[in-house]
Amino acid sequence: MMAEAVADEARWADLDELGYVVLPGHMDDAWRTEAAATFDRLIEAQTQTSGGEGLDTLTVGGVERGAPRLWNCVTKGEVFDRAYLDPTVLAAAEHVIGRPFKLHSFNARDVLQGEGHQDLHADMERSSADEPYSSINTLWLLDDFTADNGATRLVPGSHRRWGAVSEQVEDLQAAHPDEIRVIAPAGTLVVFNSHIWHGGTRNDAGTRRRVLHVSYVARELPQQVSQRDEMTPETLARLTPDMRHLLDV
Repeated sequence: MMAEAVADEARWADLDELGYVVLPGHMDDAWRTEAAATFDRLIEAQTQTSGGEGLDTLTVGGVERGAPRLWNCVTKGEVFDRAYLDPTVLAAAEHVIGRPFKLHSFNARDVLQGEGHQDLHADMERSSADEPYSSINTLWLLDDFTADNGATRLVPGSHRRWGAVSEQVEDLQAAHPDEIRVIAPAGTLVVFNSHIWHGGTRNDAGTRRRVLHVSYVARELPQQVSQRDEMTPETLARLTPDMRHLLDV
């Protein structure tokens, strides 16, 4: 128990100082494989219902061309429950947010070859230096993240800044001089403060880089996806009281 406490203290020190922590091997292979297969099956179903467009032209979810995406994985199958209920992530949310919180969103994303580069951005921006942190986000790597397949870029320490990113960075598409890329094997969990500057990069290699995005927000703030509005009867039937509280349903 003492060793675990020391490890957690060091883990949260990285989260506090850098704004993120990388935890290789957090997903077991069986679960990761099942989650990846479920992602593929559901994306294929979305492709078919869109009129048969290929994934190279389909904008899944109406958000980002060339980046097939699943919205609200809470209702996409029990295989995804482990991600938003993970004890390590919930402990990180408690540490960063520091007050009652709930699920903010749970999406999944892939990037096709030649696509995926995003503006440098923060999921949430603070308006002043004394405004508390309100959210964390996570990356659950279903595939390897490499230097040339669209790995997420992060600017260490930028979570401590406040104000709009666009007012502090001249070219949001350009590489930031302090940015790093998350180069890590499949099965890795990345936890980051949602106020950190980050963005996807272009998948030049064309290899798969499927990822789950699970985020949490202070309980007084709205969810990105209102679970009360989007909940299905099938999902609701299997929720425990603790799950319902976390989802705010």
